[in-house]
Amino acid sequence: MGGISPGGGKRETLWGRLEKRLWITLNSHPGGGLKTFKDVAPNLIGMPKSKGFRYKSRRILTLPRGARRSPLPEIYLREYKPGDRVTIKINPSVQKGAPHRRYHGKIGEILEKRGRAYVVAVKLGEKLKKLTVLPDHIAKWGE
Repeated sequence: MGGISPGGGKRETLWGRLEKRLWITLNSHPGGGLKTFKDVAPNLIGMPKSKGFRYKSRRILTLPRGARRSPLPEIYLREYKPGDRVTIKINPSVQKGAPHRRYHGKIGEILEKRGRAYVVAVKLGEKLKKLTVLPDHIAKWGE
């Protein structure tokens, strides 16, 4: 008989126990005031799952093991002129000024400099998107 649990061989799950407890609570209440799952267990409903800016980006935004974590100083000394072609390479150690992960690896053209950042035109499908990107996240095309 080893391996068979009491109750017909089925393992009772957490959800099954909650369902059983809920059924007992709803049916045994004298006034019948408790009607829904929310009334019985409001803390189990919870918030909806977050889908933030860096959602599903672990593989793209992970540096190789042992890589230098901070950006190199020469990144800030490099100047780009309007018309230069650049590749968008998101540096995960710098969160500021990073474009969305869908633009990682795309090739664009510098339109202008805006403060420390650059405005880059990237073609995404049929549309031309303008991104404001810090120099940490762009590299000269072909390098």
